[in-house]
Amino acid sequence: MMAEAMAGNNPVHIYRMDWDQTRLPHKMGAFHAIDVPFVFGALGADAELAKLLATRKTYEKNAYLGYIMMDYVANFARSGDPNGDGVPPWPAYTTARRERLYFNTEIASRPLTEKEIARYRWYAERNLNDVLTGSLSQRLSKKEKKD
Repeated sequence: MMAEAMAGNNPVHIYRMDWDQTRLPHKMGAFHAIDVPFVFGALGADAELAKLLATRKTYEKNAYLGYIMMDYVANFARSGDPNGDGVPPWPAYTTARRERLYFNTEIASRPLTEKEIARYRWYAERNLNDVLTGSLSQRLSKKEKKD
């Protein structure tokens, strides 16, 4: 895990975006890059993708998440620390505490579960190209057939 490797030398802050208030809640989930419109303040944009994902009312109701995320980014750019006035505390990730911030309809910090840590370590031990191209799953299924 990159957070593990970096935490010994630098302050590390990690987060997970679990916001799932899309037009298809609990079906699409909080997919990769769902946080981008929040971070860049693009929730009110009339982009076609935004219209596909959620209603204007939903974006307006959840705009506060974007404001908080933008504050974290601005604080980090200024000082190297995302914490500051008006935002919930974001604890640094350490190998002893392994906490991250969760963005959903509420914002909270919690430690990673043992299951999450095991999953991240499993992927860290694999070749990224194999994971991305699917050749890892092909090799794993061939191995399972042999066993």
